[in-house]
Amino acid sequence: MARNRLTHSGAGPIGLVTLLCADAAGCCPIVITDLVQSRLDLAKKLVPTVNTLRVQHDWEPEQCAERIRQAADTPIKTALDCTGFESSVATAIHVSS
Repeated sequence: MARNRLTHSGAGPIGLVTLLCADAAGCCPIVITDLVQSRLDLAKKLVPTVNTLRVQHDWEPEQCAERIRQAADTPIKTALDCTGFESSVATAIHVSS
């Protein structure tokens, strides 16, 4: 059975709970993004197999989506936004299309 390839943005409280749920559901690989490195470090402690990507403010959604695909090293099947920011929603659309 193929595992779901997942990315999601935001490593705040909601993002971390989503990460734990995705890991428990068997998603692999998982890529999590955030602007803050310490949040990504915590995500890596919670789920050591997660791929992390620190997003830069000046990245366009298309550019961010390409970097996520590179971090996953496989096509992304599902993308979740855990931030509510328009740019994160746009990135989720681009990464899974």
